[in-house]
Amino acid sequence: MDVSGDDRQIIYLHLPCLPIRRMARMQGWSLQEKIGLYQREKGADRLVYLSAEARADGVQAGLSVADARARHPDMRFAPVDHNADQALLTAFARWAFRYSPVTGIDADGLGIWIEATGTSHLFAHATDFCDTDADDTDSGLKAMCADLYRQISQTGLRASIASASTFGAAFALAHCHRDVSAQPVHAPARRARMREALADLPLAALRLPLNTLNALSQAGLRQISHLYPLGRADLTARFGPDMVLRYSQLFGDQPDSQIPVQPVQSVAVTKIWAEPVMGYEALCHMVSQLTAKMAERLLDSELAARSFELGWQRTDGQVSCLLFRLSRPGRREQTLQRLMAGAAEKIDAEFGVEYSWIQAHELMVDVPVTALLGTDQDSLQASQVSDMVDILAARLGPDKVQRVVSQSDWHIADSQAYQPVADVTDKTGQWSMPVLTGLTSPRPVRLLDRPEPVKVVAMMPDHPPAMIRWRHYNWTVLRATGPERVGPRWWDPNRTDRLSRDYYRVEVEDGRRLWLCREGLVERGDEVSWFIYGLFS
Repeated sequence: MDVSGDDRQIIYLHLPCLPIRRMARMQGWSLQEKIGLYQREKGADRLVYLSAEARADGVQAGLSVADARARHPDMRFAPVDHNADQALLTAFARWAFRYSPVTGIDADGLGIWIEATGTSHLFAHATDFCDTDADDTDSGLKAMCADLYRQISQTGLRASIASASTFGAAFALAHCHRDVSAQPVHAPARRARMREALADLPLAALRLPLNTLNALSQAGLRQISHLYPLGRADLTARFGPDMVLRYSQLFGDQPDSQIPVQPVQSVAVTKIWAEPVMGYEALCHMVSQLTAKMAERLLDSELAARSFELGWQRTDGQVSCLLFRLSRPGRREQTLQRLMAGAAEKIDAEFGVEYSWIQAHELMVDVPVTALLGTDQDSLQASQVSDMVDILAARLGPDKVQRVVSQSDWHIADSQAYQPVADVTDKTGQWSMPVLTGLTSPRPVRLLDRPEPVKVVAMMPDHPPAMIRWRHYNWTVLRATGPERVGPRWWDPNRTDRLSRDYYRVEVEDGRRLWLCREGLVERGDEVSWFIYGLFS
């Protein structure tokens, strides 16, 4: 991605308690205990990471394990496992593929970074940040950070999130800004305003070694703003080129290359059969065995897939395949077995199948946040909805199970469409009815495929109907609300609608609630027509 300067958008997610949470989870320790992780330094085991309880009791990083054990006999200790922490960070970075295809890890800083350039606008519709100016971070980036913060925080994991136009600035804010633990922090894109936002941060935000930080402190340089009046040549002569490089990378004056993690590889399960497989029961066993192996492979890889290809090769060399699709990525064996329950009936084996396979597509990391560090209530709720949808789709057919999705259309009646659930991505399982911006009136659960004309007895011009004749039957209206007026698309030269519409919600004598529309206005001399557009539940 060839983007530089103010156009870049980098999100940094700092996870300071990740090693403690991972070790506590693995050992079965309570997070309310005093926990310390240590590593060997200068001939002694010294503490590196501490739990919140240990820090509150006065334990500090760098203290030897012997001293800490003497002062706190009830404290728990374990060696640092950098490889396991890095593997977990990599899983987090792949989990973040839902936000951007370019993510990476910062193992030394216990963080991951997300290249949000070109993807943040996808979140702009889900935010209320509409008052930003040209100097501030755009609303889509703020919405992306807010969603990321919510996803991590609901598991109980403490995270610090910051965004900036450079990796160095995002790192500095995520690690050192005083407010970052409470909410995401954003650095202004313009250089002058970014300098103001970073001015009060300590020099530790520059990712410098301890000896360089000590030398800077002895010289009276403790904040980033203290470096502003100094020349780069003087700083290089006194503190070395590495220090000046970090300082230059902070504002994008020098490149700061970060290596992204590799995307997940495709997963496939294959089987060469010693004897040709034929017959319904044998084919069922073949599909079941491949499915169970695929579920096991996905579980081991911490992956989930949304679509699967079941393929086979007959003894005569002919190759065929079937495609299956879930309503959301999954990997549970029960789910996959149910998905492919009827596959054997569709396999034309002729004289036998000698080779078969299942390949998973549309892979994603299966939320390591929930699998290892906490419970994601949204994902649990969504999985329950998805299981129900998959059962219905397996019995009725995937195209028969549909849900309402919103469409960008001026007319209310055209603002909904029906799509197969398997083709609609939903993160939360909370299928709220789509409503156009600014319109809060209730909408029918289902719209009729085509509006049905009705005859109406009503007082003009704006009174709701008192009686309607629909499907050869007269219905007395007991209650009604409205009108809700929508004008024609006057700006569209290709519009087909020419008249304004008034919508009413009415309840008839048998309890049905209908959505009526009057097309045309009497006061304008229009020819008035009435239609039923939908039914409320």
